[in-house]
Amino acid sequence: MSRDLDSPAPLSFEQVLAEEFRLLHPAEQPPAPADALRAHADAQHAALCFSGGGVRSASFNLGVLQGFAEAGILGTVDYLSTVSGGGYIGGWFSAWRLRARQRAEPEPCDQLTSGTEPPAVARLRELIKFLDPRTGWLGADTWTLGGTILRNLLVTWLLLMLITVVATRQSRRTGGGEVTLFSVAPRETIGN
Repeated sequence: MSRDLDSPAPLSFEQVLAEEFRLLHPAEQPPAPADALRAHADAQHAALCFSGGGVRSASFNLGVLQGFAEAGILGTVDYLSTVSGGGYIGGWFSAWRLRARQRAEPEPCDQLTSGTEPPAVARLRELIKFLDPRTGWLGADTWTLGGTILRNLLVTWLLLMLITVVATRQSRRTGGGEVTLFSVAPRETIGN
């Protein structure tokens, strides 16, 4: 493939690091590309990583965001990395931060520590059903839980009945005395 003559030349890794440092620290003098790696190391950047796991991961990571905000740590995070279910909350949080800046609202890190639930979090809980499951006897979650418990009980009971039947048959074969489900041959000693 030939490169279009009008397109800019690709950036070096050092140039990308220098530009990234400039965006993370707009008040500071950006480093020369050759010094960008050292500048990043000296700045001691922090990252927050949200793992996957579907909707459970999303609700757990919302709690992590709230806990980090209350501990005063969330505002010091420079990078956010998400995978799968963690991307639900990571994307939502990034969009919330962007919209808050555009609307000249307080920083979400500050809103999360205000003592009351911010409107953005209340709206998320209201509209996203996987973060706020329906409760009560007629809710789907209650019936799912009940079905899961019933299924597990039936499987356990069937296995116990099977073991009882096998033990009873084995007892009848051996004359009704002792029940042996497993027999182990005696071990021969080495050297005899």
